[in-house]
Amino acid sequence: MMLFDRELVVTTDTVFLRALVKGAVSLFRLQYEKGEPHYFIQKGDEVPVELIYRTTRLENKQQVGFTKVPVYKGMLTVKLADCAEVSKKINGVEFSKNALTHIIQDYNKCIDGNEGEYLAKEEKSGFALAAIGGITYNFLKIKGDADETVNSADLNEIGYTAGASFQFTFPRNHGRYSLLAEVMYKPLKIKGTYKEVNPADKEVYVLTTANYDMDYAGLNILGRVMFGTPSKIRPYINAGLGNNLMLANNSHQLREVHIYSNVTTYENQMSNVRKFEESLILGVGAESKRFASEIRYERGSGFSPVGEIKTIRNAVALKLSYNLFQE
Repeated sequence: MMLFDRELVVTTDTVFLRALVKGAVSLFRLQYEKGEPHYFIQKGDEVPVELIYRTTRLENKQQVGFTKVPVYKGMLTVKLADCAEVSKKINGVEFSKNALTHIIQDYNKCIDGNEGEYLAKEEKSGFALAAIGGITYNFLKIKGDADETVNSADLNEIGYTAGASFQFTFPRNHGRYSLLAEVMYKPLKIKGTYKEVNPADKEVYVLTTANYDMDYAGLNILGRVMFGTPSKIRPYINAGLGNNLMLANNSHQLREVHIYSNVTTYENQMSNVRKFEESLILGVGAESKRFASEIRYERGSGFSPVGEIKTIRNAVALKLSYNLFQE
């Protein structure tokens, strides 16, 4: 522990120490979410004591400075005094996990002939490759079109999505934080019908059917925060951005002009669309071993090529994933 000179405040608390080395002399570590790590040393059945690294304030007339006092070296000298070979090395030991671990290992080997009964492994980064699939409820809202029947249309459908994800988990904190890159197939297939009736004669009207048939490939970049410690079921939240590229567009519009019993049909392809879509993604889920399930919301900017007309795409998906590879 690194201390600065100030009024000492003593409090009592119960904490859990992580064993780094267990042996004739044991080394433990205490790490809060914020701040520097604390190291404790225990010899035999003695009570563990904290290794201290103090920073002292020095004042000389108008000058103020700080100096570091490695109290922990004196504490190590006392605890490891019965091995002369190790005692000679203490003066060069840094206040770090690796340096303290090595000196304790050397002492245990000197006393018992082995480095210790237990040596904690360093938490490493994790990698996982998963297959993803699920059902999606898409609903499309159009705003700003000159035709009010288009703006008021009820456009929704139930579809599917599939893809793969690569997950990088940061070390420490029991794998709490990770970064995901997903490659997804996101089809958008919605059909909507609008009817515009002549107010002077209800037998004269225009029936318009719009068939939105688009295939997207999406690259999602997400951050994930896990809750709790590794167990059977571990909840998490996701947040990030989606980048969707339109691969194919077979959308078309069919207009039927009804004048009493006469019907004239017009069909045109909706080819003037924007190919790239940005989206915001939020999700909540849980994982268990290799499986994970998630409820996800995605709001995209749509496919309108002009700023005056908004095509807002919303999607709520239930996703399931399975880790094909993880380490």
